Order: sequence, then C-alpha cells, then structure tokens
Amino acid sequence: MTPNEDFGPAVVKATPAVGGWVLSGLTLNDWVAVATLLYLALQIVLLVPRYLRWWRGKEKNDGK
Repeated sequence: MTPNEDFGPAVVKATPAVGGWVLSGLTLNDWVAVATLLYLALQIVLLVPRYLRWWRGKEKNDGK
C-alpha cells in the first residue's frame, strides 16, 4: 500500500470529529481553551470549599 492509500481511510475516520468542531465554529485551540476553563472552574468549585473548611478548622484549633 502506498501512503496515499492509507490517508483516505484515516480522513474518513476523522471526519465526524473534525466536522463537529468546524460546525460548532470552534477550532481545536478554542476547544482546548474551553476545556481548560471548565477544568479550572470545576477545581475552584470543588477545592475552595474544602480549603475553607480546613482553614477555619485550623483557625479554631489555634484558639484552644
């Protein structure tokens, strides 16, 4: 098989994923930025309350 014969099936397999990105109007760089922002927001929502409880608990223990 020549490299060109291998290229066709790979393009067909990647078409739905690439088409979804293009149809939504976002490039791969945009998707990475969106995923990063969602990850950061999730970390903030989940970790900040935990750290606040820890800090408040430590503050109470310092007074004893």
